[in-house]
Amino acid sequence: MYRQILIPTEKAHTVELPKEYYGVKMEVIAFPFEEENSRVSIPEGNIDAFYDAIRLDFSGYKFNRDEANER
Repeated sequence: MYRQILIPTEKAHTVELPKEYYGVKMEVIAFPFEEENSRVSIPEGNIDAFYDAIRLDFSGYKFNRDEANER
């Protein structure tokens, strides 16, 4: 896999690929890059920081067993 984040300055843009991709059928997908979706960095040895970063709020959630088992 090859990933390149860029900011185009013109309508047409050229992306240079590594040599190992020459002659290989490729798919190119372009979409806006959102910095908020970047990975969370965890200070080494501080696993609590990881769990604080992914904390979810289920206070308004109510489990409905009948709805979950409907087919």
